[in-house]
Amino acid sequence: PDLSLWGVSLVCWPPSGERISAGRLSCPTSGAGTQERALAIARGGTRATYNLIDFSSVDLLRGQFGSGDYSVQLELEDAGGRRRALVFKLTVPPYSEASFPDFLAVLAPVAGAHDVPRAPGCEFGGSQWDAVTIYESDWTEVYRAAQTTPSDRHQVTRQLEPGRAHWLALDVTDPTTRLFASRTWSAFATEFEPVTLEVESAHGPATPAIGLHTLPYGTLMTNSVSSPLTAGPVQFLCLGWRLQGQGPAAGTGNQFVMTAVQDAVLQWRWGTNYWLNVQASAGGAVAPAGGWQRADQTARLRALPLPYFHFVRWIGDVPAGAETTPELDLSITAPLALTAQFAPDLAAHGTPHGWLAQHGWIAAFDLVELGDPDQDGARTWEEFLAGTDPNNPASVFRASSLRWSATVPGWILTWPTADGRRYQVHFSTDLTHGFDLLTSGLATGAYTDRVDSATSARFYRLQLEP
Repeated sequence: PDLSLWGVSLVCWPPSGERISAGRLSCPTSGAGTQERALAIARGGTRATYNLIDFSSVDLLRGQFGSGDYSVQLELEDAGGRRRALVFKLTVPPYSEASFPDFLAVLAPVAGAHDVPRAPGCEFGGSQWDAVTIYESDWTEVYRAAQTTPSDRHQVTRQLEPGRAHWLALDVTDPTTRLFASRTWSAFATEFEPVTLEVESAHGPATPAIGLHTLPYGTLMTNSVSSPLTAGPVQFLCLGWRLQGQGPAAGTGNQFVMTAVQDAVLQWRWGTNYWLNVQASAGGAVAPAGGWQRADQTARLRALPLPYFHFVRWIGDVPAGAETTPELDLSITAPLALTAQFAPDLAAHGTPHGWLAQHGWIAAFDLVELGDPDQDGARTWEEFLAGTDPNNPASVFRASSLRWSATVPGWILTWPTADGRRYQVHFSTDLTHGFDLLTSGLATGAYTDRVDSATSARFYRLQLEP
């Protein structure tokens, strides 16, 4: 090897049922005395060790740990608290660099060698070993075993934590003294096995797709699903997700990030929305205004009439018996459509309160509509029907002119009009016999009655169409 270090390694285990509470190693010196060295006690008293492996030559090692008698003193304690001391002696004979066995040869194997499907990091060939120790990267010993008969292979019986860096130490001991050994080191890391992710969803598309996926351990996954999904008046909305087998366990929204470290099942959770189509006729509104509603919930609607209007009824998908209830509770089990109908508040002769308010009256509507404040001969309710101004004497429904046209020939009758009104013209040749209808449905304020002579007796009457 490029680097060889020499040193001392002592490992002591307690008898079954006891633990080591303290220990020391007495080493001979060049004089007549000894040097005491404390042993390191493992947690729980399962082991006592002494390791000093930093000598660059055998000569330096002999300077502190020469040949002679060494003694080990251990203080033991059983489960009942009883204590005892255990002392044993080691005799180290004179030694040199030749006393140590050779290091193991390190080779590069190929996949499939020694029944290993993937190529290991290294192979130890040309020798056999009789002790195996595995350390984690912080030098915590996680496995140690001595083979009764040296061999070129060993089955590690402990499951090592995956994804961790480790050190492997193989010892080859001199069979004659059992005191001198060489240790060959190799670094390695345990791999993670691939993991599976099963995606379950009632709706899609999803990323990754619905189904079973095999992923390398540690894969950073961005999971998502398209939401909302709309099909006419029905909408599917992702409410969140559940992850079984590893964390995070659950969340809201239609996207999250995870690191795949264990077999897991991802379940996308869905809710259904239905479209609530709400309309209102003139004179009012509905609150709320409708839109998407969660299935199996209750939506409360309120019909809100404007001033001088009142709510009449609901039409459409209305629960039986609730048609005239202004505040309506709807169970959302399907798409629904309904309209709130409103009507104007009317005085006794049918004049809307709102029209009267626009012209200055805000109370006593039944009395007000019977008046003639502008004294033009038309009562207020008649002015409403005619579309004239009840406060303006010049605004009144009557004929404006009647003149003879020789060009036509005929009588031309004119009158003022109002938006949204239709008019009829009646005539009579003899007032004693009443009037007959000449024409109806007129939207313009003029009519020509074609007759042969201006001296013909003709009487005309204008009338609003109902």
